[in-house]
Amino acid sequence: MKVLKHATPDLIDAFLKFIHIKGTFSDYIIEFQTTSDIQLSTDVAVLVGIAESTVVVERGQQEVADDNEDEEREGIPDGFLYARNGSLSVLFEMKRGGGKLYRPQLEAHKKKFLGVYSGGVREELVTWKSVLGFFTEQRKKYDDIHRNALLLDSFLEFCKIYMVGENTTEVPYDRHLALFSGRTFEVVNTLSNYALSLMNGVTPHVSFALEYKYPADAFPFFAICHKTKRVIFKPKGPYGLHIDLLVAKLFGRNMQTRHDNMANESFVHVDWIQTDDQINFLKEMIVYSFNCKYQNINPMPSEFIRKYDITKADYENSRLGREEQSFFHKGRYQRKVESEREKILSVLD
Repeated sequence: MKVLKHATPDLIDAFLKFIHIKGTFSDYIIEFQTTSDIQLSTDVAVLVGIAESTVVVERGQQEVADDNEDEEREGIPDGFLYARNGSLSVLFEMKRGGGKLYRPQLEAHKKKFLGVYSGGVREELVTWKSVLGFFTEQRKKYDDIHRNALLLDSFLEFCKIYMVGENTTEVPYDRHLALFSGRTFEVVNTLSNYALSLMNGVTPHVSFALEYKYPADAFPFFAICHKTKRVIFKPKGPYGLHIDLLVAKLFGRNMQTRHDNMANESFVHVDWIQTDDQINFLKEMIVYSFNCKYQNINPMPSEFIRKYDITKADYENSRLGREEQSFFHKGRYQRKVESEREKILSVLD
């Protein structure tokens, strides 16, 4: 979306033709994630899905997920393009790495075109490999100092680094780890090896982050992300809030991310991890995430709090304790979080 937003109109025109949108359009408006319905008058409505595969997971084919992962899947479109001249509206849903296109999510996006019956919204699905091929060919048309050339060079280099457009089943996972260097490489490599050693069949999956799954087609229990420089624990909800308490104890803080409302995840910045003791505690949290996710273990917060000697100060440094920020006020998920908060406070008070 960044390339299209800042590109000259001729590159946008070429991209629309690439995704089989015919017509003469101009005066473009391009935005990133949009939470609003499309209220602009439009004659042509198109939903574009981009992923490593154009295979869509249809209704009834989804993996069993917890509530928070279902919520993630609904999401919001990743981008929006509107042509004032030509009356064209396009929404984009983009999945990197092993991310899949899901039918319920695509259908939900189609409903954002107000005044257009969802069946009247055209669906165009393309692979990242084909998108990169298109942009590579377009790059040849511009001098090195042209704005489009600079945008395309940056985008293509990003995709090369993060293995976008590659068959993720053939990409060695250590290529992702090798993006780290020095002490941070030692940290993530240690945690990666530990996650892989938990059970025969744990599989590293190269996506936007390096995700660890058991079995290979399950939702991940642990992830390492080079772009955001963080390790991510993924127990089923709301047990990410338990890990938050230990993170607050070890580091005196929690990371703030756009996923702060997700009670089934907890994040640690790799630069925070400085000691072997911290690494050992994080190894225990990998096990904790694995057991919650796959062994159907539903731990009581009282056990966790006593085992790790969690204090009220640790709670106040966690996401739950920062009450001035409403991280979890998101529909039906609020009730579950408040229930867990009450259990935690009943032990700490």
